[in-house]
Amino acid sequence: MRKRLKRKHGDVYKRCPCAVRNWPTCEHPYWHSFKPTGRPQKRESLGVATKPEALAKQEARRTELRATASDPRDGRQTLDSVVIEYREKHKIADKDYYSPILCDLKVRGPHGSMRLGDKRMADITPHDLLTAVECYRERRVKAGDAGGRVGVRKLAQTIRHLWRWAKHPSRRIVKESPFDACEELAELARPKAGRDRRLEPGEEDRLLQHADPFTHDRIVAILDTGLRAHSLRLLQWHDVARNAAGEITHLIVKPEKQKAGLRKKRPVTLRIRVSARLSEVLERRALGPDGNELAAEARIFGTPTGEPVSEWFEDDRWRQTCEKAKIEGLHFHDLRGELASSMAEAGVPITQIRDVLGHGSVTTTDTYLRNRIGATDEAYARLEQWRVLPFRTGNRTRAQRRSA
Repeated sequence: MRKRLKRKHGDVYKRCPCAVRNWPTCEHPYWHSFKPTGRPQKRESLGVATKPEALAKQEARRTELRATASDPRDGRQTLDSVVIEYREKHKIADKDYYSPILCDLKVRGPHGSMRLGDKRMADITPHDLLTAVECYRERRVKAGDAGGRVGVRKLAQTIRHLWRWAKHPSRRIVKESPFDACEELAELARPKAGRDRRLEPGEEDRLLQHADPFTHDRIVAILDTGLRAHSLRLLQWHDVARNAAGEITHLIVKPEKQKAGLRKKRPVTLRIRVSARLSEVLERRALGPDGNELAAEARIFGTPTGEPVSEWFEDDRWRQTCEKAKIEGLHFHDLRGELASSMAEAGVPITQIRDVLGHGSVTTTDTYLRNRIGATDEAYARLEQWRVLPFRTGNRTRAQRRSA
């Protein structure tokens, strides 16, 4: 059997084994190729063997394809199939954490609850996505993650990027994104503004005064060590170092009790010196309700018997403390930045502050350094004082010399 050859004849061509001299007049049908806007290229048979009929049919076919170019490519695709294609195209299967979670979330279907991944992507509404986000939030709360605020935002950002990718003219899986019609979804995905809150004069005393014993000890710990709430929650009594006299001197924070990203970038063990105030707190918490010392595996900042507590419990106690102290807009993590800023004002080099906070670079540490209230007024006052200082070579001030 002879090889089928592609013979062009203007805008149309034939794919047949005929000789060069007689192929335009053979009985084999003409073909054509056409790429509509926002669609993949089409190559199909016109079904006629004469050129005039082929050109007329080609023009009619092009008109038909142009008219349907704005329609979705395939409205029957489920979210599962779209996510698989999305992960393969971007080659992010090992980094994309939230797309599979989105497919497994439950939403209301025609016959009760159903997986969001089993639903056709063109049929998913903004209400379905809001229901899925709420389902994810409930899962995080049950796991003790205090609502998973960061995870909810990242899930919403994944939804936004996935629908933008599906809406692109080269794919046209969906006509529009739910973010175009739902401001609530857009608000969930919007990055939060950077925090620059510091303790105002008297706020530390008010917090310690109105806090319950558990929250009081956590506030003292973070103000004196700068540890993350995650690390405080995981600390155990075998992480405490004592001197020959039995006094607590240091806290040993191993990499497995630090932030997940830090364990990969900078897996170091933090050795934190214990202040006199924190030492009193630890000595008191080392004793259980029966007066005996807790076991080495007991949690330092847990229940009176050394059992672990959930993040939800810690967050609720902190919120109640702020309400009693009449303090607004202060997060527990802001106390970590308070320690870093106080160290900077005391003249501690930023490289040492980086080691105290356990950061991988001074760039991250710099985001924690915040000016205290009134610092800009003090800077202008120092500038004015510098302007009127006398010269070493005479009694005239700089202002007098400049006017002369």
